[in-house]
Amino acid sequence: SWQNGYYDNENAISEVKQTAENIIYKFENSSQANLLPHSGVSSKNTAGWYTEGSSFFYTGHDRYLGIGNTSTNEAYCWSPRCHIGAGGWYSIHGLINAESNTKGADVFVIGSTDLNNWKYDFVHHCSNVGTNSGWQHFSATFEVPSNIRALAIRVDNNGRVNGDSGDYVVVFFGEFMLTRGKDNYPLYTDSV
Repeated sequence: SWQNGYYDNENAISEVKQTAENIIYKFENSSQANLLPHSGVSSKNTAGWYTEGSSFFYTGHDRYLGIGNTSTNEAYCWSPRCHIGAGGWYSIHGLINAESNTKGADVFVIGSTDLNNWKYDFVHHCSNVGTNSGWQHFSATFEVPSNIRALAIRVDNNGRVNGDSGDYVVVFFGEFMLTRGKDNYPLYTDSV
């Protein structure tokens, strides 16, 4: 019997067939290939991601990356840029969780027409998560104009509730996947 699954998390599909005599492996490109480089963010690997404003990376979670905030103002982090070459329909999904001393979190897809000087030429709001709401799976599909050449993910920590004091000021996130196509989401199971 054939068993289907993901290989290397997003980039290929693997198939395994077992017969009485042998096992056959097959690997091929996935129609749901993740366009986002370094999307398997974890608390131990922030490669390609960077923070802005009063934010900092929180690396104390076993599995997911966190963005903390040192003020009541919004702070955010960025994914690496994804060069898309052309507009069209795209889909995103991921996990996010805002701790109790935050004002919540937002996820945006930002697009730019200029590959050298990043600009906000396209903005799509993908998710809003309230304070202390637990882990939330989000997904969104959107149409990107034909002049957009690159996309990036922006995760916002909307600020501390209790000023500059207190704990639980982190927005956690991970398992982001950006794919070509309308409503093009992989099968999802809650792994948190």
